[in-house]
Amino acid sequence: HLELRVQASGVGVRDLGSRNGTFHQGSRINDAVVPFGTVLQLGQTRLRLEVAETPRVPPSRRERFGELVGESVAMREGFALLSLAAPSDCTVVIEGESGTGKELAARALHEHSLRGEAPWVVVDCSAIAESLIDSQLFGHVKGAFTGAVSERSGAFVQAHRGTLFLDEIGELPLPHQAKLLRALEDGTGQAVGSDRRRSVDVRVVAATHRDLRAMVDRGEFRFDLYHRLAVVHVRMPALRERTEDLSPLIRHFYSAKGAQPGAQTGKTYERMAA
Repeated sequence: HLELRVQASGVGVRDLGSRNGTFHQGSRINDAVVPFGTVLQLGQTRLRLEVAETPRVPPSRRERFGELVGESVAMREGFALLSLAAPSDCTVVIEGESGTGKELAARALHEHSLRGEAPWVVVDCSAIAESLIDSQLFGHVKGAFTGAVSERSGAFVQAHRGTLFLDEIGELPLPHQAKLLRALEDGTGQAVGSDRRRSVDVRVVAATHRDLRAMVDRGEFRFDLYHRLAVVHVRMPALRERTEDLSPLIRHFYSAKGAQPGAQTGKTYERMAA
């Protein structure tokens, strides 16, 4: 039916004169290179092209990255990934339970990047009414809807030349995922009520407590958006998975309070750790 060739830039797809054809996003292709994560339609069959293994990097020697602290292998592996990703403009997905430091990791990425002096903008996708998501992300013009009494720039414009942190990206409804995907692909955004698109230069870092891959499999999250976002994927481990980090964390909390270990101000943290 078709021939597949793994290349550095993706997967080369060549249709071999098949009767049913090879389709990508509704268009028939004969010879093209598509990114990993692409779903091809072959007659009644859907074929997803995935990377077989996630590459691993050696643990970093550093024991902190930004405000993140940890001596465990799991944390130092995360530090290594974050350190490698920071200087680039690649999109990053950070997954982990609530309280594992996802926003701290995202902020550290921004501070260690070439955009560190530019805007840092945070959007919590779980805290926005669905009817206001487009306005929050892309802005609106005056009179675009009831209550739009003045023009408003959205998060993409506010983060121009900087970093946009999309927290709880797994809560973003499917219709809005398509608009986000287009903004990431062509570097433009269209304000609600406007008839033109505006160019923006933004690095996007997303975080979620959900399993986005499982959401993709269930059809709850767009596969193309997932693979556009997760160029680098970082998992933040829960503290119960890295109990060897308790001591350095307690020392860090003492230090942040300007106290020495064992001082009265630290007993709260000792109880928390216990």
